[in-house]
Amino acid sequence: MAPGGFGGSTVRCATERAGSPFVIEYFVLLAGLLALSAFFSSSETAYLSIEGVRLEHERRRRLPGADRAARLLAEPRRMLASILVGNNLVNTGAATVGAVIAQELVGGSGGLSIVIATIAVTILLVIFGEIGPKSVALHHNLAVARYYSLPLTWWARLTRPAVAALDWTSRIWLRIVGGQEEAHSALSLGELRTAIVQARDEGELETQDTSVLLGALRLGETQVRRIMTPRPQIYSIDSAATLEEAGRAFGEAGFLRLPVRYGSADDYIGYLHGSDVVAELGRGKREDRVRDAMREAPVESERASVQRVLTEMQTTGQQLMLLIDEFGATTGMVTLEDILELVVGNIRSET
Repeated sequence: MAPGGFGGSTVRCATERAGSPFVIEYFVLLAGLLALSAFFSSSETAYLSIEGVRLEHERRRRLPGADRAARLLAEPRRMLASILVGNNLVNTGAATVGAVIAQELVGGSGGLSIVIATIAVTILLVIFGEIGPKSVALHHNLAVARYYSLPLTWWARLTRPAVAALDWTSRIWLRIVGGQEEAHSALSLGELRTAIVQARDEGELETQDTSVLLGALRLGETQVRRIMTPRPQIYSIDSAATLEEAGRAFGEAGFLRLPVRYGSADDYIGYLHGSDVVAELGRGKREDRVRDAMREAPVESERASVQRVLTEMQTTGQQLMLLIDEFGATTGMVTLEDILELVVGNIRSET
């Protein structure tokens, strides 16, 4: 055998196979399957990330495909099932075609061709069928949803029998495991914000009303420590002080409520209301102690949401709350005014 004859023959055979019409056709078929995988993957991401409020805005503008996209989103489970059916079919087809191509190029070693096909097709699907298309769809979900609405509608009709069978199976499974059959249709906070901003942009809401509504939406996701008065800045009074001293303290502070501390500035035991001091002084009780006239102050974690604190204030009728950390030490206080300022903006302090 001539030197290099066997290796040269192997290279020529592989080259000839790669250039044969048979292999070229399968390469074209593989490219088509990758394109379909990208289509289904990007469709899934676009429709699952889209906000219904924004899509409704597109419908009002009569943009092409918006109505069809809305109809698809009206049945999210069926739409998702049809997309998953298509994606699984094309991915399986891509793996099969890849194995055929590898077998044709490598030759007789079936095990090696399967390994090569698995690695190659996996890399291609991850890059061109998953990561790339999904990244684009996530940033342009409205446009993708509208442009893909027509082919997805036809595909949903074509796969309706299979999807119906899968849907029936999933319902049975949900009943077995005790899940809910239908998802809640309530708008998310993001969708509410989008609706409010769009209403402002369309002239249906004033700027001030928009700010108030957006501020109200922040109550549930804002920790109360972000709006509290930190402990070093709290103007307080000692529980052993007299009511006459308390009256002067109220005059200096300009507040209606003063937290009451027991000796140390770290130990707060309640609060004193200005109206109680005025009433007691009117009865001549100038030398009575602050602790005799103070009210109990509710306590809450500094990590609680503002919404939770507001609910507790409504329940207890209190307008001041002391805040503590995970060790039980007082870290600050919050008043109803602080919460209102989060919603409506700055309010002039009561005097």
